[in-house]
This record gives sequence, C-alpha cells and structure tokens, in this order.
Amino acid sequence: MCGKCNDHKSKCDCHSPIVGAWACNFTAETPESVEVYAGNLAYAAGGTFVCDIDISNQRPFYGFPNGAHGTPITGTWKQKSKHHFKIVGTLVALTLNPTTNKWEPLARIKEVSDIELHGDRYTGTRTLTFYDYCDISLTKTLPVPQLVQTVEAKRVK
Repeated sequence: MCGKCNDHKSKCDCHSPIVGAWACNFTAETPESVEVYAGNLAYAAGGTFVCDIDISNQRPFYGFPNGAHGTPITGTWKQKSKHHFKIVGTLVALTLNPTTNKWEPLARIKEVSDIELHGDRYTGTRTLTFYDYCDISLTKTLPVPQLVQTVEAKRVK
C-alpha cells in the first residue's frame, strides 16, 4: 500500500518512475551554432515539475538580445505509457533594461517535451515556441521562432 495515497493498487502518480530529481542537457542546432544548456529538473507526484536552466555563460538566448535570461520553467507532466511521458511548461525570457537596471519580460516561451525513460536515464525531444505577451507567435520577429532540442537526462541520487 502506498503511504501517500493509501492505494492498494498503486494507481496514483506518486509511483511513477519519473518522480524525483534529474540533471539534464538540452542540445539545439540553430542556423549559427550548436548550443548545449544544462538544467536541473524536479518532477513531483501530482504531475508538476520545475526546471532551472543555466544560460548565464552562453551566448544570447536563442536570438534574444544580449543579456537575456529565462525564469525557471514550471509546468505539468503526464505519463502516456509505462516509459513514455509528455511534459508541458512555460518560462519567461527577461532582459535587463539599461536605463532602469530592472529585468523586464521579453517573451513567453512554451515548452513541449516528449521523453522515453530508460531506467535512471531518459532521452527525447523538446520543442520551444516563442510568444509575445498577447500570445502572438514571434515567427516573424525572431530568427528562431520555434526551436527543437534533443534532451538527455540522468537521475540525481
């Protein structure tokens, strides 16, 4: 019996193999380069997650102005089959206003990932779609309005 859900049949998501902490690499090929970002993810029972990606030492974030950073990604995960998961999240790209010295929102970024679990590792793809604050796609204003990345992660023990 599960101590969290008191379910004798273990049908709740607290038994999902994705629940826990993961160290992840996201790799993307843009027209200019290959970019690799490292991140730390935490998947919680209940179907939520948070991810923090370190882009501080990288070139400008996917065509955004120099100095742009992103907020932590938050969202949901859903188990599609025994080892297959779909993850949907949102982050905000921020830029530092040199006049006010304050961080200002630049765009909203939607993430959709499709991953396959292999024991204490997973692989898959992640698609980032860039929007302004009126939910209008930025396909005409950014050099890379939608970016597909490969994802590789390892469970943190």
